[in-house]
Amino acid sequence: MFRQPLLSLYVFAVCLTGISLGQEAPPDRRQPRPAVVPARPPLVERELRTEASTDAAALERTTLTMQSLHEEVRRLSGPPEGKVQPLELEGQFRVTCDGAHLGHFYTNDGPTRFVAVHLLALNLTDHAIDIPRERIAVLIDDAAGIPAGSEESTPNAALANAGFQYGDQHLPVQGMQGPKVWTIPARGCHGLWLAFGDIGPGSDVPPIRATIRANDQDFTLDVNQLQHAVLSRRIERVGPRNCLALYTIGGLLNTVNAGGLVEDLIALGQEPVGRVVVGWSTNAPTPDGQLLSWLQNSALRLGTGQVVSETLPAIPAVIRELHLTKLAGGRFPSNDYSGRPQAANRVHETQQQAVSAALRSLMTVLPEDELVAEIRHGHPLSRAAALEHGGSRLHEDHVPLLIALAQGDDPDLQASAVRALGNFGDPAATEQLTRWIRDGGEPRASAAIDALAASRFRASHDALRQLLASENPAVRQQVLKALAAQPRPLWVNELYQAATAPGTQPSKELLLALVQLGHPDVVDLLQQALGSEDKGLRDFAFGILSQRNDIRSERLALEFLMEQLKTTPPDGPMVQLLGRTRDPRAIPLLVGHLEGKGDRQHAITLLGQYADPAATAKMIELYPKMRTHERVLVLQALRQMEHEQFTDLAREALGAKDNQLVTAAIQGLVEIGSDAACDAVIAALDKQEQPYLINALCEALGKLSQPAARNALLKERRSKEESRRDAARRGLLAWRQRSPAFVYVYQAQTQVRDKHYDDAREMFDLAVQADPELPEAWAGRGNLLFRQEKLADAEQDYEKALALDDQSSEAVTGVGIIRVMTGRVESGIELIEQRRKDFNRESLFHYNAACMYGRAMEAMDKTPDGAGRKKQYRDQAIRDLATSVRHGFEEFDWMAEDPDLKSLHGDPEFAKICRGEVEAEIDDEATPAQDR
Repeated sequence: MFRQPLLSLYVFAVCLTGISLGQEAPPDRRQPRPAVVPARPPLVERELRTEASTDAAALERTTLTMQSLHEEVRRLSGPPEGKVQPLELEGQFRVTCDGAHLGHFYTNDGPTRFVAVHLLALNLTDHAIDIPRERIAVLIDDAAGIPAGSEESTPNAALANAGFQYGDQHLPVQGMQGPKVWTIPARGCHGLWLAFGDIGPGSDVPPIRATIRANDQDFTLDVNQLQHAVLSRRIERVGPRNCLALYTIGGLLNTVNAGGLVEDLIALGQEPVGRVVVGWSTNAPTPDGQLLSWLQNSALRLGTGQVVSETLPAIPAVIRELHLTKLAGGRFPSNDYSGRPQAANRVHETQQQAVSAALRSLMTVLPEDELVAEIRHGHPLSRAAALEHGGSRLHEDHVPLLIALAQGDDPDLQASAVRALGNFGDPAATEQLTRWIRDGGEPRASAAIDALAASRFRASHDALRQLLASENPAVRQQVLKALAAQPRPLWVNELYQAATAPGTQPSKELLLALVQLGHPDVVDLLQQALGSEDKGLRDFAFGILSQRNDIRSERLALEFLMEQLKTTPPDGPMVQLLGRTRDPRAIPLLVGHLEGKGDRQHAITLLGQYADPAATAKMIELYPKMRTHERVLVLQALRQMEHEQFTDLAREALGAKDNQLVTAAIQGLVEIGSDAACDAVIAALDKQEQPYLINALCEALGKLSQPAARNALLKERRSKEESRRDAARRGLLAWRQRSPAFVYVYQAQTQVRDKHYDDAREMFDLAVQADPELPEAWAGRGNLLFRQEKLADAEQDYEKALALDDQSSEAVTGVGIIRVMTGRVESGIELIEQRRKDFNRESLFHYNAACMYGRAMEAMDKTPDGAGRKKQYRDQAIRDLATSVRHGFEEFDWMAEDPDLKSLHGDPEFAKICRGEVEAEIDDEATPAQDR
């Protein structure tokens, strides 16, 4: 009977082995330690080796990589029993795993995962070493090994065009099955990527081991352990009671050693450590963006119980706070996964800021004696945090201590101590802060201004006002700059007086501060700035006015914009303002820029929004002379206006050689969805030769509802070129999924799985009524009728499905089985064998073909001379069942009880196949039974 294989779901448990943190010595409370962990050279190269080499430098680097990984694994875990140990380095042949990736991909059957490992081999012998591919295997979650290159190891066919990001490299999965023989040259080294899958969806990192048989030796590599070493992390405990861990990554964070990072955090939480700051050494490689997003969203959602990622492990809730520092070359996303703006208190510019944020809540409640002890003797990073968040809790007799710390050599500690002095109204503190400001030494001067400005004491404010009245212009400007950088209502009058001082014009910083403070006369100042000779100040003022919603600001901004448009093409702020106001005065000015030699993209975008007939005619007139990206914008504008000439221009664009222009034309035609648009896409598909654009055109036809689109895709599916056939199949699937009947088919299939056959029949009847051209509806109903043993009705539905889609393997095998079951054995077999070449890699076709031969065996029992043919049919059924398993069929329990295969019960080979015992190698195309 017909089966749709269900996606097997495997849940892998993370192996939570204990991580020794003993290498990081307890903090010495008497002597401050360095604030930053020294950077080390990366353990592995940024670009992993994929070519053989006998170059001396390459050998040296390979040896160093292996030695470094060996030492790091030893440092991480020592030699506990039961763990796979790193490779001993004395041998003449050595191999390690210096890179790995746990990948996720979504197929039509649902999510799946694969593992890619990078093996690096060093051969110090005088002869080349050959390693057959089948002698390399991977063991996932302690399951049986999967040999490289076997059908079982091959990732789902849908992954053929997939790839993954590894550091700054994008690597395709295709080709990661490796050569049949991996050759490491004499006195040389060689590396290669191998991919293994499918291993089932999940967010954990399963235990992964690689086994290699080479040079008469067996090597077993703990991939998780080695990738943990690649992370090259250092952990340092700081803060009161060692409550915070500085987790510094020196190597590449990837999707495998992310599991090691989580294990480290679990171990820290058990010590216990409640706060962690994750940062990078100066030369650490940049990880993939999805890993940065995972870390950030984990930090934001820690302790909420919300699922952060379906593809990466969860950060343990035993960590109360997780803070991150930015790294050179890597960007954390500006929004969290829910779309809200990034929470700045979890991602920080510096390690000092991260530590300060992580310790803030603790420093506000820490007993005073411990707070003072941390300020005096703690780690420099935690001392600065204690001053910043606990300074207000100190007594006046601590002022000398703060002054002494502010005169030290650590810049962060200096600034924190200076700001802490602002919490005191003590004359000595105020006098010292004033002196530092006058001296101008940084960072003390800026911190002293902040301290006086934020102070709650009047004496501090008076001292700052005296500095503003100072005859020293450098001091005055420094104070104003600091007040503007962090504007407070307390200082609004001083800022306004500085902005309106005779003989001066307001700076950008002063204007912005007054805008933020909502000064009632700020629009006057912005208007004054619009007339400045300083172009930067003019543009700055316009940018602020263009974003304000009051009538006067909008009027000033539009008047300035119109004047600017006379000589200058529109820029970003102008586009936003005109897009909001649609002021018609801009139309002739924008048309003027269409005829200029500059970039016309903003003018085209705006005129498309105006939809002015004369301006649109001018765009169409100039279209042939425009650059490609400008013609794309014209097409998009005409499409939005639903202009009558869009289809003609889009049809012309489909023949262009530029993918960007063709893509824009395709997208617009799909959005229109007219018969003319469909005809244009079909005509372009007939002429197109580029695979990327063939895919795009077939995808477009799949989104159109016209029967002509379906007929064109059916035609392409019969192409001699495999790439065109594959594109057509995807297009047909999309076309059918858009059918109004498809939802009924889906509901019917659900009812069939639940054995609610009457409800399923009702849904299938609705499907064929809603869309009589949908072959899935007829084939699905045929399957249901077959289950109910209504063979004549089932055959009619299968024949209808075949008439609509001659590539429906369900319909082909359905007709074949029914012919055999109704006495037309030769006719059924003939149909299956004629179509075998069309479905040779489909597991269900082979399974259903085996079912047909199983029924044919039963028919031979009723034939006097059928014994020979029965054996022939039995052999073909066994071949088809084995092939179906090789191509992914896994419903062995159903296979063992399928009534269509009853004639094979008791057959030893059939029993082996039902246990999944099938040879890994796929035979050549199965020879039809009648030819054997």
